[in-house]
Amino acid sequence: MRVPHSRDTGFSLMEVIVALVIASGCMSAFYLAMGGAYRAESKVRLYASAIGQARSQIDGAGALTPLEPGTTAGRYPNGANWRMTVTALDNGPAADTPQRAPAYWISLDVFDPRGRPLFGLQTAKVTELP
Repeated sequence: MRVPHSRDTGFSLMEVIVALVIASGCMSAFYLAMGGAYRAESKVRLYASAIGQARSQIDGAGALTPLEPGTTAGRYPNGANWRMTVTALDNGPAADTPQRAPAYWISLDVFDPRGRPLFGLQTAKVTELP
């Protein structure tokens, strides 16, 4: 007994090509998404590290050496660059005290390794009288 021959026994070449095109499109979208996620994670890691170092730096400003108006710059170990500007605040003479402790405005700007701004911190500090 003979079995009738059927033409639908497998996939045609056109169906295989369409499946490969769809799979390659999905894979390229997946790689783009993963690359974006990796870049975002790297930026968050740099930001978190730099914010901790900047907060420590601004908290310690004036602790070991007296504050003086001016601008200083440097680089953190994670590659982020920073620029700190110290400006004297004029708190004027007070009637009830003969001499007031000097006050300063501190502005700390932090940049990524390419020079793009990450964030800025600002605070006022009053130093002790000599």
